[in-house]
Amino acid sequence: MTGQTIAKRMGMSVRTCRRHIAEIMERLGAKSRFQAGFLLSARTDVFTVPEEPGAPEDR
Repeated sequence: MTGQTIAKRMGMSVRTCRRHIAEIMERLGAKSRFQAGFLLSARTDVFTVPEEPGAPEDR
């Protein structure tokens, strides 16, 4: 998505959205937004949803 689309969905200014994206890219050491997405998808801890207590094991 474009920075403008993300900003609108998140309810923030485009400038703030671009700053957040730049900070995330810097922390990841990514040179592009595509690379940042790839690096984030490779980190299982980012997308792991904690199990609910008493939830069935077979999901």
